[in-house]
Amino acid sequence: MNISKILRSISSFINKKNTNKTKLDNPKISGFTIVEVMIVLAIAGLILAVVFIAVPALQRNQRNSARRNDVAYVKAQLNQLVANRGNRIPAANENTQIAGILQDDELNYLGSADNTGRPTVTPKAHGDAIAIGDAQTILWYAAEPTGTTALNVGTDILVLVRGESCGGNNILSNANTANIAGLVEANRNIAIIYTLEEDTNVYCEDTTL
Repeated sequence: MNISKILRSISSFINKKNTNKTKLDNPKISGFTIVEVMIVLAIAGLILAVVFIAVPALQRNQRNSARRNDVAYVKAQLNQLVANRGNRIPAANENTQIAGILQDDELNYLGSADNTGRPTVTPKAHGDAIAIGDAQTILWYAAEPTGTTALNVGTDILVLVRGESCGGNNILSNANTANIAGLVEANRNIAIIYTLEEDTNVYCEDTTL
């Protein structure tokens, strides 16, 4: 039996054990570098910025869709009212007739302030201007308002003008206010004028009764 060979084998075994122990006693420590942390923070900041920009815009679009739904509802109810009255369009002093066909729970922005269940429909004469106090109401003009009557963008007002059409113009103005003139006389029409949030246009839709 070769003793020197056995001694070399034992020595080799001991050296391997010591090497493994050294590796266990000094494990390699891993973690995030400063650069990696900065990249993660930058990505998180970008995501937050996108959320803060996108969410308000989405909410605004939803509110504007609700305003358009109000216009569509009023148009449908006006047509129903006229049909029930033997095709007779409401007169200048019949604003209560218009209020009577509209329900608060069907409207998003034009409900009554006194909990009557009906929106406020305010009659306006030919020369009456639109005032700040008219907000969240429906204004009923018996004829085309004078050129000095302006509708400010951002107010929840529907302006109904009896016997007028939009003349094919869906946008009356793109300068924040509109002098409600330039409508086209049409005996069986009602023009509906309104604005939207964060939009400089003043819109016009009409319905033939």
